[in-house]
Amino acid sequence: MMKGIFVIAIISFFFSCATQSEIIEYKYTQATQMGKTTIAVTKDSIVKSFAGRGAPSRTAFVTSPKNWADLNAAMEKVELKNLGNLTAPTNKRQTDIAPYGRLYFTTKDSTYRSLDFDGTDAHADLEGVMVVFEELLKLR
Repeated sequence: MMKGIFVIAIISFFFSCATQSEIIEYKYTQATQMGKTTIAVTKDSIVKSFAGRGAPSRTAFVTSPKNWADLNAAMEKVELKNLGNLTAPTNKRQTDIAPYGRLYFTTKDSTYRSLDFDGTDAHADLEGVMVVFEELLKLR
């Protein structure tokens, strides 16, 4: 009887761990007619780049433990497989009033992409992630 309970507990543990893999990279892209800004964040580094009509740039920073912890905490309740259901609250990007924004979440075996949204105005479930990226956009 105890062995049966132990086996069920072990199986439950593995299934709960397998529901969502650990995110190893967070990426935000923002595109306008002037160009595209990308911010890629791993546990160790932040790389911010711009390509477009102006001079291209690429800057690297060290990821602070707080930034990494904030990104992970913001994603705790978000199911990566459901990103395609998280629609944007507004649609100003269709009329050039706002840039196109998009998030990518990379695990060791997959990359998940959000639906497009206006600038930094993503679905409410992704608001915590966007708060961190809004701060990272200010890095110089």
